[in-house]
Amino acid sequence: MRKIAYPDRFLNILIITGLLIVALAFALGRVGTHFQEYPFLGSDAANIASFAAALDHPRMFADDPLLKNPANFAFYRTVHIPIIRFFGRVLGDYGSAFALLIFPVTILHLLGYYLLGKILFRNRALSFFFSLAAMVPVKIALVEWGFLRDVVPRFLFQALLPFVLIAVVKWGKNPKSWPWLMGGTGLLAYVHPVSLPAWGLAVFLSLWFLAPEVPSRQKVRHWVGAAFVFLIVITPFAINYLSTTDFGASDGAYYENIRAIMEKRFARGFLDLKAGLRGFLNEAILSHGLNLGLWLLVLLGGIGVFIRRRSITNPIPRVIAAWWAGIIAVGVLLPLTDHALAAALKRTPLEIDLIRNLRYAFLLVLLSVFYLLSELRGIVLKNKSAGLRPWLASGVIFLAVGLMFAWMVRYRFFENPVFRQTMRCWGSGWLHCPPPDEDRIVQRVGMLRAIRSLTPAGSRILGSDMSFRGARRNSLGSDFEDLAIRYYSLRPLAFTHKDGGALSYANHKELAAWWRQFHDLGKVKKLNERIRFLDALAAYAKNIRTDFLVLPGEYNPKAYYPACLINIYSNPSYSIFKVIT
Repeated sequence: MRKIAYPDRFLNILIITGLLIVALAFALGRVGTHFQEYPFLGSDAANIASFAAALDHPRMFADDPLLKNPANFAFYRTVHIPIIRFFGRVLGDYGSAFALLIFPVTILHLLGYYLLGKILFRNRALSFFFSLAAMVPVKIALVEWGFLRDVVPRFLFQALLPFVLIAVVKWGKNPKSWPWLMGGTGLLAYVHPVSLPAWGLAVFLSLWFLAPEVPSRQKVRHWVGAAFVFLIVITPFAINYLSTTDFGASDGAYYENIRAIMEKRFARGFLDLKAGLRGFLNEAILSHGLNLGLWLLVLLGGIGVFIRRRSITNPIPRVIAAWWAGIIAVGVLLPLTDHALAAALKRTPLEIDLIRNLRYAFLLVLLSVFYLLSELRGIVLKNKSAGLRPWLASGVIFLAVGLMFAWMVRYRFFENPVFRQTMRCWGSGWLHCPPPDEDRIVQRVGMLRAIRSLTPAGSRILGSDMSFRGARRNSLGSDFEDLAIRYYSLRPLAFTHKDGGALSYANHKELAAWWRQFHDLGKVKKLNERIRFLDALAAYAKNIRTDFLVLPGEYNPKAYYPACLINIYSNPSYSIFKVIT
């Protein structure tokens, strides 16, 4: 066995230490000093935490419009649910269960893309800078890439993906390994099912190019076998999804009604794919010279690979091209086909999220450009002038550093509030410290505690952040609908905008009822004059059987409140009222 030279070992330790520091900075900046009480999840994470809470405490949510029936979220059968349930019971807080995942998943993300870079680029420096570029949060109209504020399923999928791709590149040269490689890829359906079709196809296509010396007839047999294993692995999830959703089942006038509701509930581009693709084109490609330049570079590289396809012996360019093909086929072509059939057959689409697989275009753009840099480095190292080789090779590394920093500046990485919070703490000599608006956060936690302790179990709550336009948000990013009332206070919500998403998937009958309440609330929120707003809100709360109403701001006994609202708790930011019917 070859011994690792001391400089190599030192560099490996240095790089891994650097990645650990980055992951620690992100985790500390996100969690702050509130790990033991963490009601600061974004909307998707808050929804998952609410599902976990409802499964653990079904009696608490017997009167919740969404959570009262587990069938309304049975389609969400991912590993996240048992993980959050387990750590939620251990820690006593479902928010803390999410917080616990931040550090291990971020280091997994950083290490995974570094190792993927090493196997593709064959250079530690290029791999390190690629990993840092790949972590930069990118958010446009319909898609997000990079570090996310919460470890939601798509973030966990991102972190696990490079390890699957490493296995594919390393062992895919032997067709006998294809079945277990596709089986392992299929397991990702239970991590983030929306991402699996794109990467399942991408991996499947790339396997063909990894064994160029094997006769095609022999490869076909293993290829078909690998596809069969993949289908076996994903079948339990597919059966559960198709049997627990209402997608694809609506027709006639009912279809028109449901589609109209979904168009109002979801962001533009989910159902209007042309608008979604135009938005992606404008924001991901044409929005900045750096983006356009990188996409053109990738396009030219792809054209070059196609022209020289017979003379290129290295399979990696074809493998990367196959990954591109999988993402484009499932992110663009498949949803266009599904939506066209849905319109013709008067049904809702089988899936509306597939367009969001275009998030992986950001990964593939960076990966393709860094691969081109690695090829350029290989070319300059073959330069006949020995004196020029180290200078030219160093020049390529500086190009990689420049690309990483340009990408960070382009997407305002250095303004990221999570990392800035950590830098502020470390600059003051603290490992972690309270955020600037700690008083506001403490007041919100106090309100949620009061709901849990001062209201009877099963009380229906109408949350403040969704019922009054003037509500502020804290720096840790509380959901604007305050789903923490569900997963932290363990109380059902009388209404929340977020439920429209789950009901669009699972229960169109309940979706229609949700839509009527959403429409009525919209009328209330348009009222600007305080007395009229409060009277209308109180009437709305009684109409939807609200037991307690939370309003922003401290209770003022000299101010007007409807007679049916009895104050039971107040702090400078929130007031809780019992609703008398």
